[in-house]
Amino acid sequence: MNEYYEKQLVIGQEYQDFVGDILCKRGFALRNYTSRKYQLNKGENLIGLEIKYDSQISVYGNLYIEVAERRDTSMPFFPSGIYAAGSTFYLIGDYERYFLFATNTLRGVHQFGRYPMITIARETSRGFKLPIADVRENLWMAEEFVFPK
Repeated sequence: MNEYYEKQLVIGQEYQDFVGDILCKRGFALRNYTSRKYQLNKGENLIGLEIKYDSQISVYGNLYIEVAERRDTSMPFFPSGIYAAGSTFYLIGDYERYFLFATNTLRGVHQFGRYPMITIARETSRGFKLPIADVRENLWMAEEFVFPK
């Protein structure tokens, strides 16, 4: 595992823990799978919630919706994000708010092809930028939740 991937993994896991605490306070118990075997075969957790941290939401006003990833450029891309195994719901956010989607909604948005696919500069993730304005206008999210201060 390279240093960048390891750092991003830690950041993502801390965000999952943060969101898990918020959801627990709201009455949703979240039990994450920690082993690679269970994550690949069953998803992130028992309720099928894929959780992603996006540090650029406030900067650009978009959500980066991942569809495929790889650990390094010597490997092929494999389905992730909205196409992850066992993913029924997709939650993406930062430390100010999150957006909760039905994964099928985001798959439909992706398959419609309105938003071009991009590969991030490190060439380890593919996805598309989804403007928050479009999310709100089309009511694509199941919930937008702003964290209490």
